[in-house]
Amino acid sequence: MAKVWVYCWDHVRGGEGASWGHSSLQIEGGAYISWWPSNDEERNYTVNAKKNPTLAKIMRTFIGTTNVYKVKHRCNPTLQADVHQEGRAADDVIEIAEGVLDTNKISLWWKGYEYEKASYHTIKKNCSTTVIRALRAGGSDKAMKTVSVDWFSKRGGWEPTDIMAYLRQMNRALGDAKVNLRGQAATTPPRRNSMVQGTGVAMCEAHGEPLLTCGSC
Repeated sequence: MAKVWVYCWDHVRGGEGASWGHSSLQIEGGAYISWWPSNDEERNYTVNAKKNPTLAKIMRTFIGTTNVYKVKHRCNPTLQADVHQEGRAADDVIEIAEGVLDTNKISLWWKGYEYEKASYHTIKKNCSTTVIRALRAGGSDKAMKTVSVDWFSKRGGWEPTDIMAYLRQMNRALGDAKVNLRGQAATTPPRRNSMVQGTGVAMCEAHGEPLLTCGSC
């Protein structure tokens, strides 16, 4: 058994710094789980908005976007890589205490999930659906004592906000000592301090902040 950290980046709408948001999971001394769409493969869209504007309008009404596609996946190997790609540290850092989740089962699940030709899907298999599956592989549902947030996320797929809602439920059931929602107090296992490519800035990989100003070190 080991600790687990969950990282969530908020969805930022429009303008400079716009971002879909992201969720990832770190097993203490083990895998960093961060699911992304490949940049090198052709994306297969569910609806072509230009060819089928009416159908696209219906889709946008129901799930809020027409940007629904399937493509081969890729994984960012470290928190530092995610911080670099998102352009900022995670908005939420959640520390799950040792013994709450069966990390051996998460690791075993991950070995079967992350195979070379595995796909990414905007709704069915995105970063957040991957994180919730990892949590559940470790037994997180055993802590749920209220109505599952699945009811609120099935139409549009899981998002970072859904992950946070789920973790808040775990926190209410288990308490702060076992599910720490306070990002400033959370720590991650130290790995190595790396330069962010193209910036010359050394990053604290443990906390995803510039090394010289990292307030958690």
